[in-house]
Amino acid sequence: MEKIKLSAEGYEKLKQELKYLRNVKKEEVAQRIIEARSMGDLKENSEYHAAKEEMAYIMARINEIEDILSNAEIISISKTDQVDIGATVTFQDLTNNKIRTYTFVASAAEMNIHEGKIPINNAFGQAARGKKQGDIITVITPKGKKQFKIIKISY
Repeated sequence: MEKIKLSAEGYEKLKQELKYLRNVKKEEVAQRIIEARSMGDLKENSEYHAAKEEMAYIMARINEIEDILSNAEIISISKTDQVDIGATVTFQDLTNNKIRTYTFVASAAEMNIHEGKIPINNAFGQAARGKKQGDIITVITPKGKKQFKIIKISY
């Protein structure tokens, strides 16, 4: 299987998530299943079915994280004046002047949209990689081509 590139921070975060899922969340849901089972008829017991579905999701996520960690290649982050893995970059959308900040991670395994972490190998990351502060990049989006100016790069 192909190696999955992760930063040391991303690797540790996945290890912590795995530990939480195994030791806390899995046990909580197992307890909910036991409690729901004691309520009687399982065919019409929505709490039982919801808990079973959640357990299936947890087990799938545990397996996914285990696969990622077993195939992980931890990469070092080199701090330069160019956009690369580990860079937190502030962009100005030249269409509407909105400011957006993203941190580029090594792979989709570390991606977290809510935290602004996106993979360097997506269209946005590929357009920005190697560029410097002040450069303008063009990204093809579902709404067409958009241009962004790199305002700030930090590591």
